[in-house]
Amino acid sequence: MTTRASRLLELRRQAQESHGYAPSSRWYTYLSNAINYLELAETAPAGIDQFRNAWFAIYNVYMMSHQAGEPENLTLSNWIGEMKTNPLIQQSARSFPTKLLEAAKQAEQDLFWDAEQKKWRVEGRTAVENWLKKRLQNQDLSGENACSSAFLIGRDLRNAVSHPTLNPNKAKVKTALALVGDAFLRLAEVAIQTTIDHPRPGTTGRATAYRFFLYPYLKNSDGFLSDYYLERLLPDQELGAFSEDQSREQLKLVQKELQSRRSSLVPATDVAVTITQWCQAVLFPTLGMQPQPGPRIVAEQAVFEPTFALAQGGRSIQPEYQGKAAGQELDALIWVLPWRESLDSKANVAGLEGLSTMEVAQQALVQADVAWGVVTNGKLLRLLHKASAHRPRSFLEVDLETISVLSSGYNPRPGSPSVTCSACFHKPPLFSVTARIAPGWIAFLLRASATAKRLATSSSRTSSRRWKSWAMASST
Repeated sequence: MTTRASRLLELRRQAQESHGYAPSSRWYTYLSNAINYLELAETAPAGIDQFRNAWFAIYNVYMMSHQAGEPENLTLSNWIGEMKTNPLIQQSARSFPTKLLEAAKQAEQDLFWDAEQKKWRVEGRTAVENWLKKRLQNQDLSGENACSSAFLIGRDLRNAVSHPTLNPNKAKVKTALALVGDAFLRLAEVAIQTTIDHPRPGTTGRATAYRFFLYPYLKNSDGFLSDYYLERLLPDQELGAFSEDQSREQLKLVQKELQSRRSSLVPATDVAVTITQWCQAVLFPTLGMQPQPGPRIVAEQAVFEPTFALAQGGRSIQPEYQGKAAGQELDALIWVLPWRESLDSKANVAGLEGLSTMEVAQQALVQADVAWGVVTNGKLLRLLHKASAHRPRSFLEVDLETISVLSSGYNPRPGSPSVTCSACFHKPPLFSVTARIAPGWIAFLLRASATAKRLATSSSRTSSRRWKSWAMASST
């Protein structure tokens, strides 16, 4: 672990023990992710990867106090308003070199022009111009204005480097990003330390769950997965991927297979039993997935060995990939665990000691540049995405065992959730992009969850929302 990351982890440990902050709190979990990305930024080569990871660290700090339904820009703005009075952050922002501003200005056509919207990213571009103008006059911005300008520049650069049309190897862009990466690495370190020393109100206690309309079969512990988002994320073409009759028949098949195989699955501690007797025999065929044995992925930070992988266009998977070359041929990486093992159990991966299997999977998606990840023990299935891998515990989880049993009309575990959503995958849209992995399987699982909800309760709540009406249709 790097010096910066080690120092911040020790500061967080001391603060937690001294004040009794909850390990499940937003303060603790978001700081964990922020420090992980700070370490990635510190070890990455100067340029786009260093900047991206440094900004992911800052993102986890300011999204710590995000409120449900609140736009990200408003969350960032409110956070900047609080942080800009801090002397350490002011000092770090004002240390941005003039060469950085000059390089950003020279590359503004690439970094601040939104090719999709056909307009300038005004706030970042204006901040660079005004700051550079001050510097050329042998003056500087005030501490507060420097903070605001730095974070607005960072946000717009984050949007630029996330756009597929950006060429990071273009000379002007490469020069600017090399300077930006180092500056934001230092700014991220100070932002994390400030948050450790001065937690934002309401972030240090136990995280509470947002009760969704399908609670407890669909619940969200992070506040992002609201009715508003789901209605827009679930396109019409996905709704028709599984008909009501087809989903019922699939559930019956899963339940029948589960009953016949349970005696061998439950006591097994060998992952091979889960793979051969359940995943390959039942789960993957039910979801329309055709995985191949996973390759060895040699990345900068670690070597990843997923159990399976899904190739793009049905091509054959190579035995080994070097880092982000995997993303050019693979759609998804899949980790399979023994039936009884928790998805949050510790993984044994050199270089990533102490991380859970899910956290290892998130690291693999980022370092291998693969879009999707799945972690399953056969009965629980978690879907991860690279775009939200920088968010702590960002996933959609399905308890296939519970919903298949409930579909038979018997509830062995009243109140147990069948679908857990712990973030909103809104960039890119979750439900439409999954078609590349297994068309419609999210739609199928949501239908199944609605069926489980109806069978476990005496009545179902109704809604005028289009997607709610569809989801509950399978239980009428």
